[in-house]
Amino acid sequence: MEHNARYIINGRLAMVKKSISEKEKELIEKIEQSKNALLKLQTKQKIEIGNMAYKYNLQNIDLKTLEGEFKEIAKKHNISK
Repeated sequence: MEHNARYIINGRLAMVKKSISEKEKELIEKIEQSKNALLKLQTKQKIEIGNMAYKYNLQNIDLKTLEGEFKEIAKKHNISK
């Protein structure tokens, strides 16, 4: 099965056929780009949260206490994992 695409080449409308494997490859590339963009965003958010923690000297609190506080914040805002 092939997919027809239309392009204008030298002022003329041209039909270009893409195979299913070509379309699949393009879709996989888009998925990978989206995954990379998501990872980049998540990394940025983690850094921002870490910077905020340092701003308020939270690095001086033990992790068990911090985890409890984060759970309370999530509960207060109806956020569940």
